[in-house]
Amino acid sequence: MSSVVGFLRPILDDPSIDAVYIPLVASLHYKWAIKAIAKGKSMPATVNTAEAEMLFGSPLLRQPNAPILLEAMHFRFQPSWQYFLSLIDRQNIQTVNTIAELASYVIPKGNAQLEYNLGGGTMLHLGTYPMYVLRQIMGDEPEECTACKARIPPPPGDLCDESAEVSFRFTGGRVGNVMINARASVT
Repeated sequence: MSSVVGFLRPILDDPSIDAVYIPLVASLHYKWAIKAIAKGKSMPATVNTAEAEMLFGSPLLRQPNAPILLEAMHFRFQPSWQYFLSLIDRQNIQTVNTIAELASYVIPKGNAQLEYNLGGGTMLHLGTYPMYVLRQIMGDEPEECTACKARIPPPPGDLCDESAEVSFRFTGGRVGNVMINARASVT
């Protein structure tokens, strides 16, 4: 952790830097997000609802020229993504399937992204992307989660999911399915 402090503190103190990305395990996002907005830096948000509500409720964000908190999904600002969305005929979509998989060697066992006490789990790390894509394609938020089946590893990793299949109901009976897997086969 001391090397992280040594790396991030100069960035937060540098007046020429307007925005920061916190490249740490999710459990440390809130601590460094508060430090970043206190220095007037725009940055990605945090790991859970309680911390996000505290961040977005911070008096620091109600000041003139306040920094911006944002989920770090850079692709949504790319012209190719905007073009893709312009091609979608939302009135005629009934079912959307989104899939995000990583080969099992990408996140090795014992990695912080699969450690519960560090805010790990596949739904939190990998799942945010296909969920965002699903909501954008549907042009709406889901009304209900109709199914959620997660694969949990044996102890000691049994508090984090390694993969999940989730189904949602959207307005008009439309269906959205998300499959995420951080342990995909490489063959």
